[in-house]
Amino acid sequence: MAAPALDAYLGSLQAVLQESCAEGKPVTVVLGNESADLDSIVSALTYAFLLHTKASSGSTVVPVVNIAREDFVLRTETVFIFKRLKLDPQGLVFIDDVNLAELHAEQRLELVLVDHNRLGPQQAALEPAIIEILDHHDDQGAYPSGTACDIRPVGSTTTLVTERALAAAAEDDSASTFVVQLKYAALLLSGILVDTVNLDSSKGRCTEPDVAAAKALTALIDIDNTELFQQLQTAKGDIGTLSAGDLLRKDYKQIEVNGIVVGFASVVAPLATFFQKPDAEEAHLKLCARLKLDALVVMTTCHSPTFSRELLVYIASENTKLSSVVPSLVSDGGLELTPLEPGRLWPTAQAFNQGATKKSRKVVLPLISDLLSKM
Repeated sequence: MAAPALDAYLGSLQAVLQESCAEGKPVTVVLGNESADLDSIVSALTYAFLLHTKASSGSTVVPVVNIAREDFVLRTETVFIFKRLKLDPQGLVFIDDVNLAELHAEQRLELVLVDHNRLGPQQAALEPAIIEILDHHDDQGAYPSGTACDIRPVGSTTTLVTERALAAAAEDDSASTFVVQLKYAALLLSGILVDTVNLDSSKGRCTEPDVAAAKALTALIDIDNTELFQQLQTAKGDIGTLSAGDLLRKDYKQIEVNGIVVGFASVVAPLATFFQKPDAEEAHLKLCARLKLDALVVMTTCHSPTFSRELLVYIASENTKLSSVVPSLVSDGGLELTPLEPGRLWPTAQAFNQGATKKSRKVVLPLISDLLSKM
């Protein structure tokens, strides 16, 4: 029997979810992380599709994008790849489309985490529902014992999904056709290429499993890796129509340690460009007030003329414990931070050039989390 098409699966998600909720059926939700970057969205959709093809008839497996529907337009590289592959993003289920807390309270929720292994503070109550994790971040151990985990330091979670898709195809010929669907394979490949900077080992994010997964995918479909990567990077860096507030929300994560809430915003433009946005001087105040942040960390990347990083720390609260965070980052963080004066800057904020360019938010977030845990 032929495998279902990804298009048809995507188009059916909202109706299937509504039907399952109305009829009181159990639902398996494949949930990406709260930054909802390309890797997170793609790994949620493609792994849910894989589980769907293997599930028994009548089972409900739904990927959920962990941002509000209105924020999807900020993920410009994901918008691009959906448009290029002629996939309709309106079919996606977003976090504001489904009441996970209600499903959990009714004991009808099974949760599969992709691209993170610890739920954010607002979703922490769902932890008992976790049954499986695919992730490439440091293991936080915040999940029930017996959870099926594949947590490895590969470059991209889509690499882990690719391995499972290829294994499923090798085990069952009837399932193999979905792996070679252009749209499915191209989505997986896009996630790998972006997270590994086009399989560039010098950037410190590419591993042998990433290379092997990308090689297997490109053998199945006729796509030029470099061309696809450059198109994705161009789309990701297309921030001309986005406000400063949009940029802070575009790729955002949040932690809470010892009652201290810290937001982390990744911005694909230098601070000098960010602060040229008309709303830059107040964007942080709105975000910190809305999310009740004690501190906001902004990490920037720029690819021209060479790859570079900057880091900004803004302390939003009067919590005296936070006063040691920046000095500790400078002296002990291994980030090679040197003071930066971008011109305009938020009052009390401190900005730095980051010499250790291989250390992304994936490194800095747990570093700051560790500092906070010792306070």
